[in-house]
Amino acid sequence: MQVSRRNLERSDTSSCRISDPPLDAMRISVVVPNFNSAETITEQLQALARQQCDHWWEVIVADNGSTDISRDVVRIYQSRMPQLRLIDASDRRGASHARNAGAQAALGNALIFTDADDMVAPGWLAAMARALEDHVFVACRYDFARLSPARVAKGRGNSQANGLQHLAFLPFGYAGGGSLGIRRDTHVSVGGFDENIKFCEDIDYCLRVQQQGVSLTFVPDALVYCRHPSTFRAIYKQARNWAQFEELLFKKYQKPGVNELWRWKAYCLECVVYAARIPRLLSTPEGRVLCAWRIGRQMGFLRGSLKYGVPPITGC
Repeated sequence: MQVSRRNLERSDTSSCRISDPPLDAMRISVVVPNFNSAETITEQLQALARQQCDHWWEVIVADNGSTDISRDVVRIYQSRMPQLRLIDASDRRGASHARNAGAQAALGNALIFTDADDMVAPGWLAAMARALEDHVFVACRYDFARLSPARVAKGRGNSQANGLQHLAFLPFGYAGGGSLGIRRDTHVSVGGFDENIKFCEDIDYCLRVQQQGVSLTFVPDALVYCRHPSTFRAIYKQARNWAQFEELLFKKYQKPGVNELWRWKAYCLECVVYAARIPRLLSTPEGRVLCAWRIGRQMGFLRGSLKYGVPPITGC
């Protein structure tokens, strides 16, 4: 979607609730990390402007050093969304730092994280707020079909559509960083997102919070529309990066006595199986997407194993 100032001026946003935050009630701060999201953040801000909530709430866009016009987009929307704030989070690159900076600047005692390249569905904020009234740590539902090309949505699937995500070697389920809501004191108590983890930082965050005895509750009534990467190169790169950093998490959270030889055998067997399936996968658009994803995952597992000194976690 092409973004221009004229289009922004014509965008339709409804009036939003704003007042001084009461000290004796739940206050919601929606934190949106942003880096060069000019092509998508307009849709997200429009969707946020249409949200309604019984609690006081604000939106904080934490800019991570954008070089496009996304900050200008946010400033234009500030004239129509009094509760919208733009803060500078450019002193350290990474979504974790931007989320932490937004949380630090928040006036709310409850934090909800969403991403600049996603779009919250109607009723999302109200559902998340209701959940946070009864629970400390919550996660919403994802839908990838609406904003992703059909071939990509079909090839990649729809994770977190019906519940939390899981990795076999982890003791708890997890959710994507752009779907989480949490009481601010709990966020602070675990030190926020780990800014030293470039990818899969949301998995690590979910694990550390739950290790404190706080359950992660899935909220099916709250929905966010998400985007899969649309090019084969981007799909491959995302898969490789995620798999590599899953190896780092495996090193951090693995149980003692891991059978390294068994896992290496399983990894090699999967490589052979996937290689045999490549000709069939390449025959369809969604198959080519899946092929790029699987090759990226296998390469990421190998890179992570060699870098962090652990066996591949594929096959477990």
